[in-house]
Amino acid sequence: TVAGALSPAAAQPAGDDPLAPFLPMADPPVVRAIEIEGLSRIDRAGVRAKIYTQIGRPLDQARLSEDIKRVYGMNFFDDIQVAQRPHADDGVVLVFRVVERPTIVGIDLDVDGDAVDKDEVRQVVDLKRFEILDEARIRFNLSKIEELYVEEGHFLVDTSYQLVPQDNNGVLVRLVVREGRKVEVRSVEIVGNDNIPSDEVEAILATRTGGYFSFLTQSGQFKRELFEQDIQRIQYYYLTKGYVQVRVDEPVVTLSPDKRSMAITIKVTEGPRYKAGALDIEMGDGEWIVDKDRLLRRLSMEPGEWFDYALMQQDVQALSAAYKDRGYANATVSTD
Repeated sequence: TVAGALSPAAAQPAGDDPLAPFLPMADPPVVRAIEIEGLSRIDRAGVRAKIYTQIGRPLDQARLSEDIKRVYGMNFFDDIQVAQRPHADDGVVLVFRVVERPTIVGIDLDVDGDAVDKDEVRQVVDLKRFEILDEARIRFNLSKIEELYVEEGHFLVDTSYQLVPQDNNGVLVRLVVREGRKVEVRSVEIVGNDNIPSDEVEAILATRTGGYFSFLTQSGQFKRELFEQDIQRIQYYYLTKGYVQVRVDEPVVTLSPDKRSMAITIKVTEGPRYKAGALDIEMGDGEWIVDKDRLLRRLSMEPGEWFDYALMQQDVQALSAAYKDRGYANATVSTD
């Protein structure tokens, strides 16, 4: 909480305490001194630099209110109270009473499940020992942990944290992770494939739609690494069909309301289809070791046929093998 000149109800009570609450004044008193109480670890000069109220000038309650906001904005304090006491030279002493936030003395991971390696979870956590507790940063770290689990298909992961008090205003931060069950793939839809049927594309995917007993057999469960391989499979398949400019966009994943199943939509931009043109072989540095016509006869790709990336790779390997068979182990073949 923050209390100050504009909030009399939150100011320090009178009585035996010589500090008195602020009340509206027709003639504001002159500030003769400024004191800060409650500091143990936070640098006093750093806090004082946030207080713009001037000694020797009449108290400006609007400026004091801004001072309180600046000190609180340092994120080092749980509570700030400001009060006054009389000064011997016919003025007042402003007293800032602060309650420091605890210091993190340890970070503990309480992870239930083994879907993500605990070391991977630690790598996304950037909380440090001996830094001032900031619960907003803790929540941010939990969101990063959740993103890590979502990448592995665990959309039902639940995260929370516990603050365990320690000696000397220290605190142990315990991050709690409950991974939940994996999400089942209910449907995979291919869009934008104007020339290759969806069932033909889906046949090459490792990501399958799950059956009734998928939660027992683990079939049909979303796995990020397999899905990324599926994207590469689609691209490669199109390359073997002559679509050398094919593009596969990042998939769109739609969760069911209960987050137990998902629908995946994959957008394909096929681009134009190309045929193989004239085929030729050029020698780089050195001399022809194998007759050029003999090398051309080794090629599987035919001019005028639809370009096939797999055949091109096969031809590259065949040309490379022709030279390696003759002892040229470092011969390289490139395409253009």
